[in-house]
Amino acid sequence: MNFFFRQFSYVLFSILAFGFAWLIYHPGLSQSEYLKIRKETPPLIISSIGKDRNQGNLLGIQAYIQAVDYSNAERFYQFIESYLESAKEKGLLKTGTLVMFPEHIGTPLFLLDERKEVILSDRFDVVIKRMMISNLHLFIPSYFQFSTDVYKSLMSIKQRKMKKVYRDTFRSLSKYYDVPIVAGSILEMEKGKLVKDSYSFYNKSYAFFPDGKIIILSKKMNLDKLESQLMIRGDKKEQSFFTISGKRYQVLLSLDSLVAANYMETASDKTDVFLSPSALLSFSVIPEESFTVNEESQNLEKVKLPEILGKSDQDRKWLYKSLFSNLNNRKNSIGMQVFLKGKFLNTELQGIGNIITERGKIDVLLSDNQPGLLNVWF
Repeated sequence: MNFFFRQFSYVLFSILAFGFAWLIYHPGLSQSEYLKIRKETPPLIISSIGKDRNQGNLLGIQAYIQAVDYSNAERFYQFIESYLESAKEKGLLKTGTLVMFPEHIGTPLFLLDERKEVILSDRFDVVIKRMMISNLHLFIPSYFQFSTDVYKSLMSIKQRKMKKVYRDTFRSLSKYYDVPIVAGSILEMEKGKLVKDSYSFYNKSYAFFPDGKIIILSKKMNLDKLESQLMIRGDKKEQSFFTISGKRYQVLLSLDSLVAANYMETASDKTDVFLSPSALLSFSVIPEESFTVNEESQNLEKVKLPEILGKSDQDRKWLYKSLFSNLNNRKNSIGMQVFLKGKFLNTELQGIGNIITERGKIDVLLSDNQPGLLNVWF
């Protein structure tokens, strides 16, 4: 008994000592290292439809993410603001502008204030192991609280900081640039209502307004295979609408846009604009039932697509199944979908940014893996 106790004590001491040494001797990413990596960001694409008639516009931000942009709060703020600055310079931020960022724009904030070795790693398993060590004093109690679920344990100890930086950033920028912002989404933990001391994770979308108002727009209802390992589905009853300058908006996060039943409107309450902030790590993570196209209606060759040379059948299938097929019978409704871009943890993010402006027509404007601004004038 004493032998095993001594062995356990030795192992525990070694882990704690290693963790302490990690905290002391492994600094964060330096400013020079950060700037060097940021220079590798591809040039910005700008695509616009229509003419400015002083009736407002919808501006989608195709953000190109790198882990370094999430290494601390200041860098995240600068990263988000860089797109708004570019839009302002191009005359795309005006009275009546609504800005939309892509899904999961806030989720990588779990990297906040992590060590350089975490930020620069391109392997998810290595990131998780190193985060466990660098947050050991918080990870151990959380690990047992979440029934030894490593991912939930790590996300839970990062939640307070993630939520604060996400909200502070978008609240401040909405006020400074005087535009409402649909701030994509963020992984967020909520306390359970039925079971004491229980917690659940959701993919939640928020809107921020210049007067400081914040509203929850959506909890994602249709999760991909990776999200399902960590999150639970939102309830359709919790989905919200908002109105700006007489136009009624609804937000549908990526996979939610593939399901016809999620498009909520009645004869008396028509939705004018459908927004789809999206992120797609890989087509392989999409549940098969969410990506099935009825054989009778599947006539992809007749879908009016601009040239997207080299794009796969999966890209074409997504375009057909998402906003296009669901807005095809809605007169005078428009839709916009923007995707998160970049190379995150050695994975190149997928998806083609698009606008639905007329029934039977898709304007595909942002198909490359680079940052972009997608604009439509009302």
